Amino acid sequence: MIIPALHQERPTAGPRLAPGHPWPSRAAALAAAACTVALASGCAAAQPQPAAATVAAAATSQPAVTGAQSRAATPPVWPTGPRTRSAGRYGFLTAINLGQHGTYDRIVFQFTGDVPGYRVSYVPHVYYDAKGTPVSLTGRAHLRVVFNDGSEFLLTGQRTYHGPDTLSPYFPALRQVKLAGDFEGYLSFGIGVSKRTGFRVFTLTHPNRVVIDVAH
Repeated sequence: MIIPALHQERPTAGPRLAPGHPWPSRAAALAAAACTVALASGCAAAQPQPAAATVAAAATSQPAVTGAQSRAATPPVWPTGPRTRSAGRYGFLTAINLGQHGTYDRIVFQFTGDVPGYRVSYVPHVYYDAKGTPVSLTGRAHLRVVFNDGSEFLLTGQRTYHGPDTLSPYFPALRQVKLAGDFEGYLSFGIGVSKRTGFRVFTLTHPNRVVIDVAH
């Protein structure tokens, strides 16, 4: 079978090409014509600019700090003066619990019987009652806590508190809690804190507790 040779048909009119130069295809010719029309009409423009919405989004991509977040990071403003509560009936210590919160540290003294009276105040030094020897505490400032009509022992002599006499949590504000005496109805503790800062004291029931919060 003989396959007839295919010959490219030359155009009857148009620009002449140098000998040996290939003839352009029809698609190439159409593309060249379109480009010529575009240049003639002035369509060649500068490079496109990024969309304004994209730029704005990039400029505001950082999350905004809400008022609640700002307040959560601010330590509470509490006074530093003494806090007192009148004595009631006897309270017998059963537990000491410590906790760290976002802007303050907490000490909870738990009692059976009544909630005893108390005095909580900053002092230059804490001394053992009734020895009078200084209590060594970690921290730059010291709080002295005295429970009036409070004890670790029932009137029968049975001990109600079986935890350690020294607790050292090394929280941001609360550094150490140490027993400073249990003598004639006065139960005393020294609290070492990182600096002289505000605190609050309040009571809770069921079970009976005295709560001390120290601001960071």
